[in-house]
Amino acid sequence: MITDFKKSDLVRQGILHAREASGSGFHLEAITTWESLIWEGMARYIASRTGKAVEVSTSLNALLQRLKKIEEEYELNADEKTLCGLRHQVDTWRKRREEAVHS
Repeated sequence: MITDFKKSDLVRQGILHAREASGSGFHLEAITTWESLIWEGMARYIASRTGKAVEVSTSLNALLQRLKKIEEEYELNADEKTLCGLRHQVDTWRKRREEAVHS
């Protein structure tokens, strides 16, 4: 099992990897690394809020829909409202990712 300390190290390494990949012209590598980091954070939050694990095969769009449902069904604290407010930004990023990957 990965501890929170080790998980934060992995996230930090993922961010560095994405930046290095982008800086070296490996843009698809950077995009997929960012997507993985975003997916992991969202999946962890959703699982902690709902008590249900998120399947690895769940798409980023499906996670965004689940996050929207959480916004509608649960009473959120200030930090959670901020997190859910990022949903629109992540959805915009997701759409731009689709364009970049499939063009």
